Amino acid sequence: MREYGQFCTLQSNYHRRKYMLLNWYEIILNLSMLLYLIGFALKDVYWLRVIVICAATTELIARYFFSSGQSVWIDIIWCLFYMIVNCYQFFMLYQERRGIHFTDEEKHLHRMVFSSIPLLQYRRLLNIAEWKTIGENERVVTQDKEVESLIVVYEGLLKVEVGDKIVSYLRNGNFIGEMSFLSGNKATANVSTIIASRVLTWNKAKLRELMSRDEELQMAMHSVFSGDLVNKLTRLTAEANKPPAK
Repeated sequence: MREYGQFCTLQSNYHRRKYMLLNWYEIILNLSMLLYLIGFALKDVYWLRVIVICAATTELIARYFFSSGQSVWIDIIWCLFYMIVNCYQFFMLYQERRGIHFTDEEKHLHRMVFSSIPLLQYRRLLNIAEWKTIGENERVVTQDKEVESLIVVYEGLLKVEVGDKIVSYLRNGNFIGEMSFLSGNKATANVSTIIASRVLTWNKAKLRELMSRDEELQMAMHSVFSGDLVNKLTRLTAEANKPPAK
């Protein structure tokens, strides 16, 4: 009877330890799945890699210490592959980011126009761009002509004319030629400087090539263009609703 009691105690302890191990396995495994979900929801690839590495490490701990069976080694091997690939990609991104430096103009332009674009993608944009200072009363875009460049105004004032009528003004942070860039059509208006203006320009072909290789940048740029268009329409509406000067 005594031996039977000891056997029952041993059985009870065994099942309790097994239950605790299963509980820890489920908790840690679900934590790793949650980390995967958070990582894949991030837009910034750099932090996506960091979170996925943490998730794979957490899953590896769950599989190795709290699971059993022959198939567990297949899971462990795949976790190791995920970690190796993402660690390599993280290292490459880290090396690229570590060498990122910006001038005061570039920092200000990022805050003013490109704040939704991660710094790494912004650096790539700047690498194919060119700063220019355009003199007073100079034609920048000619109506019914091809627009070779996409331009963003850093500092200055320009006018938009259709025929001989001024229809709008462009100020700091506004794009020039974005509709032509998106549609491939010719310019629908003349754009000229009113005062000397500082601008950043991109060759359209080079910018399209860069955006075609970077889907994240492409989506971010379309978002920036949309924001600029909304700002222009809001300003036009406000100007149209102004009471006429007496």
